[in-house]
Amino acid sequence: MEFGLNRITNLIESKKVKLVLIAHDVDPIELVLWMPVLCKKKNVPFAVVKGRARLGTLCRQKTASCVALCDVDAKDQEEFLDLIRQVTERFNDRLDQINKKRGQRQLGVKTRHKIQKRQRLRQQEMKKRQQAKGGTEA
Repeated sequence: MEFGLNRITNLIESKKVKLVLIAHDVDPIELVLWMPVLCKKKNVPFAVVKGRARLGTLCRQKTASCVALCDVDAKDQEEFLDLIRQVTERFNDRLDQINKKRGQRQLGVKTRHKIQKRQRLRQQEMKKRQQAKGGTEA
């Protein structure tokens, strides 16, 4: 198990890593923002986990921004392969979808309700116009 941005970057580029775990609360986020793209490019499974403190306890540190797993015991190999399969489905395969979703604006509840109300009023007005047209022609 390895930790530290520079060390993990070198391991990813040399493809010696079997799994990369990235903390979600790294500040500033720019430190690890590029890491999922690098992992996808080098075909290395990665996962975003909750908390730097959790990753820190994994490598016996106070906090860690990212951790790389290089070797696994033979008795845990089957569970590790299952974990890699799940992580690949959840993160690596969906990276393009996640990136498209990031940065999109999300309207507040009040604004969404106002927009829906306007749409309902427009639909009602269109129905009234159609009924008025239909009534005068007949």
